[in-house]
Amino acid sequence: SAVQGASHASHCVCGKDSSTTVNGHEHDTDTAMAETASLPGTAGSYYLTQSVSGNWTVPTGEVNLCLNGQTINGKITVGSGATLTLTDCSSDNSGKIQGEVLVNGGKFELYSGTITGGVQVGKKGADYQTGSSFTMYGGAITGNKAGSSAGGGVFLIGTTNSNVTAPSFTMHGGTISNNTAGASDGGGGVYVGETCSFTMDGGTITGNKATAGNGGGIYIHFNAGNVSISNATITGNKASATGNTSYGHGGGIYSQRGVTVKNVTITGNNSTYEGGGIYGKGAITLTDATVTDNNRYDVYYGGVEGTTSNSKLTVSGSVKAGYYANFDWKLPILVSGALSEDSVIRVGVREGINPGAIAEPASGVTLSAENFKADAADSVTSLGEDGKVYLSLCEHEMDDTGYTCKKCHTQFDARIGESAYYQTLAKAFQNAQDGSTITLMRDVKLNGSCSASNIITLDLHGKTITSGDKFFNVNNK
Repeated sequence: SAVQGASHASHCVCGKDSSTTVNGHEHDTDTAMAETASLPGTAGSYYLTQSVSGNWTVPTGEVNLCLNGQTINGKITVGSGATLTLTDCSSDNSGKIQGEVLVNGGKFELYSGTITGGVQVGKKGADYQTGSSFTMYGGAITGNKAGSSAGGGVFLIGTTNSNVTAPSFTMHGGTISNNTAGASDGGGGVYVGETCSFTMDGGTITGNKATAGNGGGIYIHFNAGNVSISNATITGNKASATGNTSYGHGGGIYSQRGVTVKNVTITGNNSTYEGGGIYGKGAITLTDATVTDNNRYDVYYGGVEGTTSNSKLTVSGSVKAGYYANFDWKLPILVSGALSEDSVIRVGVREGINPGAIAEPASGVTLSAENFKADAADSVTSLGEDGKVYLSLCEHEMDDTGYTCKKCHTQFDARIGESAYYQTLAKAFQNAQDGSTITLMRDVKLNGSCSASNIITLDLHGKTITSGDKFFNVNNK
């Protein structure tokens, strides 16, 4: 059976044996646990022999509780002077808390088991207690719907009171998944409030949603305390708010200030507006990070020009990411340390801006243009004599398709002469001079009307034009 009987074996408070590594934890001597059929009223070490219902205020002192495959149906409160260490030694990890865990002045450690009502660290109002802390070594926080509240999975309640120690959350392992925050702030997985601290050096945040705000995976307040994110996976989260463009940013991470990530994978996240992977309003730093396959740009800097120094993107190590600049002052990217040979940083720019250099090295760093790819049509990257990387116009060379450039991978509908290529036929008509010949390069469905007032030759080149509701307008010269 997954549930141990009255002969429940002694085990470390983490619920694992000494051969199993638990990040951030050192195994201690096996803890003997007393059986209980109800929620304990005094400090000590216990294991549940049956599922129980009802709200529980953890008694003062240290309580080690093994769920033993059982379920607690109700809210748990960990107040000042109380410490709760929760684990589940059942072989199928079936132990559950079907309700919220509120930490207000106490200490909560989670090694295993599943919490379906979220974890709130701190409490709004006059009853806000100092020093609330939550440490997650394993287990799962999943399936909580916070309604009109922020922080679907873990909600760190901020404070401006300098006389109290703000809440902290340390995530060494485990999974925060499939939670929803319905507030205009957001934070589907984790919300880091004012002066609160968050350290993530392991674990996974996945499948969470911010339906009315920002930060599908993580939301960081501009006045949060220390925030560190490393050795982690943040994937498949969504910031799905629509309408007001102030919301719907930062599918993976939304930070009202800067954010630094190291040795992380941030993939497959989505946002309605900019920043599918990371949206930061301050300096964004990536070290040994993969931020790829997120929609609406992997990395987006949403700050204001000139408000802070170097408030853009800094990279080093092995980095795979995409970055988008809709203003030239968002570039260049600072390369603070050597990039590995396999690093690929895709840089997109809004058409019409002049970004100058897209990447510049810190002192002692040598750049390679091969580490940077242009996400801008007609462009390739090149290394300047000053050691910086620039975008430059591509001298196109078509591949076997006849319409895709081998170098910049841009696809074209038409060309004028032998070397002027255009992504749309309408654009080619706009640029055609008297006596020009436009050659069709592939089958085309018109996405804009084509007008000609000069004498122009259109060579179909064996291709087909489908006009739909667009048209050719031919004027007298």
